Amino acid sequence: MNGRLFLMLVLQLLIVLAGKAQRRVISFNDGWQFHFAADVRKTAAVESVTLPHTWNASEAGNGQVGYTRTAGVYEKSWMADPSWAHKRVFIYFEGANSVASVYINHLFAGVHKGGYTAFCLEITGYLRAGRENTVTVQVSNAYRTDVLPLSGDFNVYGGIHRPVSLIVTAEDCISLLDHASPGVYLVPKSVSEDNAKLSVVTKLSLQNSGRPLELRTRICDAEGQMVKEARTTIRSGDDTGWGNNDTGSSNNDTGSSSKDTISSSKDTGRCSHEPVQQQEINIDKPHLWNGRKDPYLYTVTVQLVSDDSVIDEVKQPLGLRYYRVNPDSGFVLNGSYLDLHGFGRHEDVQGKGSALLKADEEKDISLILDAGATAMRLTHYPHSGCFYDLADKDGIVLWSEIPLVGPGGYTGPGYVNDPELRQQARQVLVELIRQYYNHPSIFFWGLFNELKLDYDDPTHFITELNTLAKVEDPTRLTTCASFLDDATFTEATDVMGWNKYYGWYGGQFSGLGTWADAVHKRFPAKPIAVSEYGAGGCIGQQQEILSPPDPGGKFHPEGWQTLFHEKSWEELNKRRFIWGKFVWCLSDFGSSIRDEGDRKGINDKGLVTYDRSTKKDAFYFYKVNWNPEPMIYLTDKRMKVRSLKEVSVKVYCNAGPAELFINGRSFGVRSADDLNRIIWSHIQLPGQTNRLSVVTKKDGIILQDSCDWEYKAER
Repeated sequence: MNGRLFLMLVLQLLIVLAGKAQRRVISFNDGWQFHFAADVRKTAAVESVTLPHTWNASEAGNGQVGYTRTAGVYEKSWMADPSWAHKRVFIYFEGANSVASVYINHLFAGVHKGGYTAFCLEITGYLRAGRENTVTVQVSNAYRTDVLPLSGDFNVYGGIHRPVSLIVTAEDCISLLDHASPGVYLVPKSVSEDNAKLSVVTKLSLQNSGRPLELRTRICDAEGQMVKEARTTIRSGDDTGWGNNDTGSSNNDTGSSSKDTISSSKDTGRCSHEPVQQQEINIDKPHLWNGRKDPYLYTVTVQLVSDDSVIDEVKQPLGLRYYRVNPDSGFVLNGSYLDLHGFGRHEDVQGKGSALLKADEEKDISLILDAGATAMRLTHYPHSGCFYDLADKDGIVLWSEIPLVGPGGYTGPGYVNDPELRQQARQVLVELIRQYYNHPSIFFWGLFNELKLDYDDPTHFITELNTLAKVEDPTRLTTCASFLDDATFTEATDVMGWNKYYGWYGGQFSGLGTWADAVHKRFPAKPIAVSEYGAGGCIGQQQEILSPPDPGGKFHPEGWQTLFHEKSWEELNKRRFIWGKFVWCLSDFGSSIRDEGDRKGINDKGLVTYDRSTKKDAFYFYKVNWNPEPMIYLTDKRMKVRSLKEVSVKVYCNAGPAELFINGRSFGVRSADDLNRIIWSHIQLPGQTNRLSVVTKKDGIILQDSCDWEYKAER
């Protein structure tokens, strides 16, 4: 055999083997060049960047009230593998803020509106196999009336602010083009401790459908042992459809949706068949996903098989659980009451904006777990897939919402009755649900935040969105967050939340409980939550004798924020009918409309600083009440200089009675109240320099905390 013939045979073998190989997911984050779109000079200033990236990163928290809303251009060159000539290639964007147009080798491949949901384009027909290729993405975060959000108390950071991947598959594959979903939907038909009935719905994309194919679905437990398997032979022309699945509440028609905003300017020349396969699986005595107590996950592996070789594979998490929300007794998970308490959260870190790495997501989750939260409201847009994965694993109950955001008491519309805006809202809702359908941590789909009636009345459209959400996913509840004290939206969603700031934006602390009782009495059949409550707090601003600050002023003492949360939780904790309590918010974040506290352009209501380096006192108040781990914490550490000799010393402690020492002298043992506070009142500081220590013991382990206070009398 001559060398040329041998090489041809080897090449043919490689091509055959390549055609049977599983999909490859290739990180596509390195090696990008960036410049602003307005700079069209040949000598334009070009920056080498790694994704995720935002051009607003340097503006995040540096004191600028305004921030850049413009268009930028990202470009990258790479060599296409020769074997891709017999494959399909997709480019998958996890998020580009806010409108992205994609060009492959200078040819338009597609456009996507909306910066917080993923989109996927097939680029097979644009590529030059074995040669250099270029991808150009023009991204704009400029204000538009047809792209959400229209307004809001947060920044819309521009750029490709989430990761990008190339995905290479065989000609026949599990679909990547169903609104960038995984192509596999795990639909719970019924779940109990005795049995779980599950429909596994798989959408296929077939270009060589004449050959015999088989769909294999395996469910494995947390140890990797197979629990159930289903096999389905796929014949040419098969399409079971998906729109008549009885899930116990309504039809689940994921084929019914708004039009796809991803468009293509070039015919790839390939004819694709998109059958839908549905497999029914029963699991006896399932191990339930039970929140933080036991976030048990199965793994579902769906394989597309040809000639007994796996040609494509998708893995998805499976958490089996059932739940309900009672207007009188709150949230019930797997038959038992679960107090849902946690925070709102923005994807925003000082110096990074929304271009977060996995380490940033893990840092926030660690803070959430440390505080003892059981739930999170992901505000005010779909968050990155990484965070949902972490919430699945750690047992955090999620409320996830679309960016239909009103400005609350500020000027500006959150909704206008515009056909293009309504279409974009439908699109984002469908994308949110389909992309994150399989995450067991998600229990609530949120439809809006703080819409008002100053412009077009949004009530009819919210009802329409609710219907769409139920068509897409009848297995979950819908919710919303209002700030209107009336019945405007009480019939729009299954359950509801209100944003309330008694003791910050006017009113008395006790007003929160009075309001909750009144709403519960007025709407006895409506499950209600407090979707936001909070107050500003700056760690560099302290006050010995607390008095109400001006919310819009330059002085936001940390102590008032602490008092606000103590008083608010006292009201919320005694009312079990409030199904969810969400602190506003986890961390400080950028907001261009803010000029208050000690920094411009920052919303300082977070319980953690913008850079995540410091937990404010209020954080520890919730930790001592939410996290059963024994702790003791001495408050007001940052108020180091005192002008008053008589002080009160406050400690958060859930480990038992504690003893206070100042300069080695005991000031007695005290026990905690119902909110785990211990207070020593009317204490005379013995010296100019005072070392305070508090000590307790739990199960033989000594816990202690300390700080220094300096007494300087005013002259």
